[in-house]
Amino acid sequence: MSMLEWQDSWSVGNSSLDDDHKRLVSIIQKVGGRRTLSKDLGGVISELEDYAKYHFAREEELMEEADIPGLEEHKESHRAFVEWLEKVRLTFKSQQARRLLTDQVDGYLQDWLKNHILTTDMGYKGLI
Repeated sequence: MSMLEWQDSWSVGNSSLDDDHKRLVSIIQKVGGRRTLSKDLGGVISELEDYAKYHFAREEELMEEADIPGLEEHKESHRAFVEWLEKVRLTFKSQQARRLLTDQVDGYLQDWLKNHILTTDMGYKGLI
């Protein structure tokens, strides 16, 4: 799978949230990039989980302050992603599972972030 790269078209019009999204891209690059060895993947997943929780809380607060419609659905997509990350982190404690799932995790992360920014997050573009 090709390396996930930030696209200017992904901007949601809020530089702080765009910076958060760029950071998420950077962490996801570690999953699929040649910079991460399989044994280190658990740490990268934990880093992604921690940063995602931080970003989601900040994004949800801004959305709430701006009274963005569909906030509960947006929160639910965040919760589901964090739950998925928690399962992946626990699965990666097994060395054999790490090798089998690395490509699948990389693909899912890239697709999820692109789709989330380009569909769900674009709903508040220009509003916060």
